[in-house]
Amino acid sequence: MCEMGINWVDKATLTTVLSGCDRQELCHVTELIHGMVLKGGFYREIPVGNALITSYFNCESSDSGRRVFDEMCDRNVITWTAVITGLVQYELYKDALKLFVEMRSEAAEPNLFTYLSFITACSGLRDVKEGSQIHGLIWKLGFQSDLCIESALMDMYSKCGKLDDAWDIFESAETVDEVSMTVILVGFARNGLEEEAVQMFVKVLRAGFEVDSNVISAILGGDSEMGKFAFEKLLSAAPENSAPYVLMANIFSSEGKWRDRARTIQRMKEVGIAKETGISWIEIEKEVHSFVVDDRMHPQSQDILRVLRELFVFMADEGYVPDKRFILYYLEDREIVDNVHHSL
Repeated sequence: MCEMGINWVDKATLTTVLSGCDRQELCHVTELIHGMVLKGGFYREIPVGNALITSYFNCESSDSGRRVFDEMCDRNVITWTAVITGLVQYELYKDALKLFVEMRSEAAEPNLFTYLSFITACSGLRDVKEGSQIHGLIWKLGFQSDLCIESALMDMYSKCGKLDDAWDIFESAETVDEVSMTVILVGFARNGLEEEAVQMFVKVLRAGFEVDSNVISAILGGDSEMGKFAFEKLLSAAPENSAPYVLMANIFSSEGKWRDRARTIQRMKEVGIAKETGISWIEIEKEVHSFVVDDRMHPQSQDILRVLRELFVFMADEGYVPDKRFILYYLEDREIVDNVHHSL
């Protein structure tokens, strides 16, 4: 591209290349493109400036991203949102709020994503005053029914100790999903209401939602007494569900109580409940490949296992020690060892 001369490059090409520069090791590419932008006279093109800001923040060069913003002659809502979102990404919450105020003073109209970043900044600062004010504005604009906005508001209120306000949003929501369910669950636990969190989890199961039991274990903080209470509640609500057993197995594993973990697994087997097999998948050249534990059905399974074996050895040489507390807890210890070593 460079050999053909800068005149061969247009703004569409520049923005496309910048969109792919989304990690630190590609920062030098972003800097190269930035130089081409300046030499080619593209610095007045708003989409190019927006792409530079986003790329710099994604490449962990927030100062450069902010500098591009400050030097731009013309800006649009995407420009403002890109830098505010970037500042929140680096937990520069006060700077993000200050820039949001500046944005509104210049008559630039924030969009849904700008408000979402503002709420996140308020959440990080535990600034319920600013958060509640923007909540009122969002309500007037009709954005509150958006699931992402609702979840962000609930998270902000719960972090600020205003769980009643978070609960009001949850109850008034037209629809809920796994994210909003998890946010309110974490909110209960964060504010010392573990029993309410367990009761909410029961409602989630009865409503047919799938909530990661590992998340619930984390919410309960590995408290085995609280876990036992949750176990009995969940078991009575959904006796055919594996979640209660997985919950206790994870908690016992985190505490190193392997005998208790084994008893929990045995009890699950005795009542005929099996944990749903996890499936991983990857898309290569528009073809989706799926895998399960100890999968040998894929036509390239031997090549895949060979690469995994090489990676495992490399990781071990680098000092990596896997955390086995939460892996394959539904198998016996001997099976864990066999699967980790013999399958590789």
